[in-house]
Amino acid sequence: MDFWSPKTLKSLVLPGGIFLLAASVVFRGAFGPIPSTAVVFSFYAVFAAGILLAWRFHSSRILFALATLFLGHRALEFFSSGRITSAGPGRIALEAVAFLLPLNFIAFSVFRERGLVFPAILPRLALLFFESVFVAIICRPEETIAPGFLHPHFLGHISGTPLPTLAVLAFVAAFVVLLVRFLLYRQPTESGLLWALVATFLSFQAGAVGPAATAYAATAGLILLSSTIWNSYFLAYHDDSTTLPARRSVN
Repeated sequence: MDFWSPKTLKSLVLPGGIFLLAASVVFRGAFGPIPSTAVVFSFYAVFAAGILLAWRFHSSRILFALATLFLGHRALEFFSSGRITSAGPGRIALEAVAFLLPLNFIAFSVFRERGLVFPAILPRLALLFFESVFVAIICRPEETIAPGFLHPHFLGHISGTPLPTLAVLAFVAAFVVLLVRFLLYRQPTESGLLWALVATFLSFQAGAVGPAATAYAATAGLILLSSTIWNSYFLAYHDDSTTLPARRSVN
């Protein structure tokens, strides 16, 4: 099996890689500064449209990936009050969300796609609920540092990133899992989750909160939104290709 054929590379890059590349160029000021109000509006618009499309196409994996990104970013903004400091609820939220979010991507990618029937989505709803309660508890106003397991001292610190080492390792593990799943299945959903994860990491690198971080989070949502549409055409094409020989034989 040729994993690096032009067809495979095309399906990996499109559309998520192109969206992320274009967004990075725009965010670096290639076309001038972007008003913060426009960034905030695009963030909410993208996630609202993405959730509606995921619901329309019964894609539970994309729906809960979008929900994870949205809840994670809103938690960071709420507990940090717009600025991540070296200690306090904002810093705790950063360490917790940066660790849990890539693990959720791994979980949602391997969960079997069974549509949006309640018995199928109940475990994912429960996961998001317990994670939300956990983050709310550890980010109480009187807390100054996160639980020790979120930043074990024996791991040290990786320079060049505001994230603790454990969170970086979680992102690396999620990237490897999603890349392997894409190479095995070569579906737009796997590619979308992979590039959305990269965009989310860039959002944390941009400070986790603020216009730049919000813009990258919106890009992650846009990638997932586009993968929903791309996947519907992918499935339609393969359905047609599998039924075409039967139609020809009848004729």
